[in-house]
Amino acid sequence: MGTEIFGRTAGILFVLGCTMMQLANGFIFYRLFTRFAAVRDQWSRKLCLLLVFMLSNGMVIWVGDNNLILTFLCYVPVCLGCTEGSRYGRLAVIFSFFCMEMSVCALIDTYLGKAVRELRYANLVTVLARTVVYGGVWLYLRKKLPEGKLELSDGIWKIIFGLSVMPLCSLLAVVSLTYEGFYHESFRSFESPLSTSISLNLGIVVLPFVFLTSFVLLAAMVLLADYERLERAQQLAGMREEYYENMKRQEKQVRQLRHDMKNHLAAVQTLLAEGKEEQASGYLETLLQSAPFSGWGRFCAHETANAVLQAKAELLRQLGVDYEFRVEMPEEIRISDIDVCVLLGNALDNAAEAAEETAAGQVTVQCRCDKGMLMLQVSNNYAGEREEDLCTTKADKDRHGLGLAKMREIASGYGGYLNTDVRDGRFVLTACIPL
Repeated sequence: MGTEIFGRTAGILFVLGCTMMQLANGFIFYRLFTRFAAVRDQWSRKLCLLLVFMLSNGMVIWVGDNNLILTFLCYVPVCLGCTEGSRYGRLAVIFSFFCMEMSVCALIDTYLGKAVRELRYANLVTVLARTVVYGGVWLYLRKKLPEGKLELSDGIWKIIFGLSVMPLCSLLAVVSLTYEGFYHESFRSFESPLSTSISLNLGIVVLPFVFLTSFVLLAAMVLLADYERLERAQQLAGMREEYYENMKRQEKQVRQLRHDMKNHLAAVQTLLAEGKEEQASGYLETLLQSAPFSGWGRFCAHETANAVLQAKAELLRQLGVDYEFRVEMPEEIRISDIDVCVLLGNALDNAAEAAEETAAGQVTVQCRCDKGMLMLQVSNNYAGEREEDLCTTKADKDRHGLGLAKMREIASGYGGYLNTDVRDGRFVLTACIPL
């Protein structure tokens, strides 16, 4: 009687142990996946995604089994429906995670499972092996991943998506194409232990390759995201450096003006005393238009936006383009400083480029934060023909169109949008981003 109770208790503990480790494996994959792809902000979608990872990592996959196809048909649509952002980026991440997860399952169930099948707790061994592999992947990538979401340009996502298809095809071929259900009854005569042996030998070579390729793709995403983030941070640093240089020049000019103010006032007083009112007025007008009086001003409370606007105002002055900035932005907003720099900097660079080509260039910026939304509109006049969805008329449009694409990515990444339009001879860029 005691032996029977002990056996039942051991069985219950065994089942609980396997279940807990399977849930832990799914949670590890869920946490890692959400660092690569943006999950929709709905608890039901987050729960569906978590359940998919918990069920898929416990799926039994053998070389020559159709479970992989069935898992794939559920895995990909659910992950797509629960995430948002670039479609190519989401598919690249989903394919990489699917290949990495399923290759581990196929290796453990086909080869390790066969080696330990005589053991009493063989299932516990296979589940524990999954935990060890997934835990190692998590520990490595967790240290490399940046804080917040992983961002890449749409062009790079397309390249990674193309690369992610290769391990996926290899995985499907080595695991599923040997499934006997794919063959017509007339071909069953060709089945033999030799074909089974060849399939198993092929799997032991290809499956580790699939795992490593998927892992390397994920690591490459992290490295490329770091590179893009550093590039954008460098752009922001350049803007800030230019901003502080302008401030230094302004301060120097103010000191010089203060030093010369007595002479200026004396000159105006002399002209007035001599009855030369028009000359005195002209002298004062010239003085008021000088840099110390016109200055660079402070356009808004947000430091990064102010630095960008001051730098671009100086650029527009040098180009001889009139500008008007009406910007109301608080010190702190949800959008990162780097993204603010990219949005304003690229929009104003494109506007300045187009307005410079006209006889009387003019650029207008309107921006304000109201009712939980950031609303930005940048408009400029232009010369010649201009396509509505292209901010440059240069020959190398593929290169110069990237700024607009990047701005759209930033807007969509925060759940907003960016549109371009041509109205009354002016090119108008409008962005609306939730805060």
